[in-house]
Amino acid sequence: MQQPLIRNGPYQEMVPNLCTISPRIPAMSPDSPPTTIAAVDLFCGAGGLSYGLGSAGIDVVAGIDLDPACEYAFSSNNDARFLCRDVATVTGAELSALWAFCDRPCINR
Repeated sequence: MQQPLIRNGPYQEMVPNLCTISPRIPAMSPDSPPTTIAAVDLFCGAGGLSYGLGSAGIDVVAGIDLDPACEYAFSSNNDARFLCRDVATVTGAELSALWAFCDRPCINR
């Protein structure tokens, strides 16, 4: 039996539907509640990725970059904290704290 294909895009015949390949990926139904996704942008730079993620409905909690020159552009274009830090020095506890102090309902607890 041939697997169903995704019906959008120019390569629709080449891309099988992932829900039929892996039973771990649940199929979305029209009645499914929306999923909230939050992100921390590592090596954020001026924040282009954060801006795109925000436009796609993903809540960016913070951006982390070593270059202090990126802070103005990042903060001006994104509703997220900017941390001027070396990503190699950020701990898991600090990343968790970013979500704990999120003032938006960005995590389903």
